[in-house]
Amino acid sequence: MKKKMLVVMIALLLVVTGCSIFGTKNDFSKYKGVWKSNDSSIPDEEINITKVEDNTVSFDYIIYRVGEFNGIKAELDGNTATFAAKNDLEWSIKGTLELDNDNVILKITESSIDLISIDTTTFKIKGEKSSIRENNNQTPDVDVNNYVGVWRNDDSSNPVDELIINTPNGDEIPFEYLVDGVTTFENAKATLEGNKANFNIKNEMGWTLEGYFVMEDNQVTLTITKCSSEYIEPSTIVYKLHRDKSNLK
Repeated sequence: MKKKMLVVMIALLLVVTGCSIFGTKNDFSKYKGVWKSNDSSIPDEEINITKVEDNTVSFDYIIYRVGEFNGIKAELDGNTATFAAKNDLEWSIKGTLELDNDNVILKITESSIDLISIDTTTFKIKGEKSSIRENNNQTPDVDVNNYVGVWRNDDSSNPVDELIINTPNGDEIPFEYLVDGVTTFENAKATLEGNKANFNIKNEMGWTLEGYFVMEDNQVTLTITKCSSEYIEPSTIVYKLHRDKSNLK
């Protein structure tokens, strides 16, 4: 009888203290919040952990000027959560999220696009709000006329590609995207939002191209999020040379 009472008392003690015969039960709720990859005003990446319960970690993965993966659900085993995710652009990633010593460690093991590389990132800075999302919601207005012309990265007779921005019509921006020896997208139109122009276009070959370009600091950053042809992969290109004439036309 005394042995039974002792067993019951030990069991109650373990429940109250959150321990088990296998060790101390981890409290991962402290990891809820926004984790930043660096301490700049706008970090390169953020992990927003929204829920940790029932061996599941729910989080968003946000990459500055690239994209987001929202509502990821990862299966937690010990302190490591394994996930496979796909976003609205049909990009897919796989990896693990490790909750360790007040750090969040993201390991990308598979990625369908070059914009997100196979890598490990340690998030040490925790906050309450997403700096990346706040910045995206505060895009400044821009005078597109200052960016009208040909944009490229080298002045050779055959540059790899060119982005030609034509005179805007309100929030509609006519433009052309030329890729040397591959294809051209002419008579294209983008819709301006702040300093960002979004597009979803098709050329004469039937290829479709989705993405956007951002005009700021006397340069143009083109992000291609999706293309129906394997010859043009998702990528981000920063054009710093502003010219009057095209070398590809």
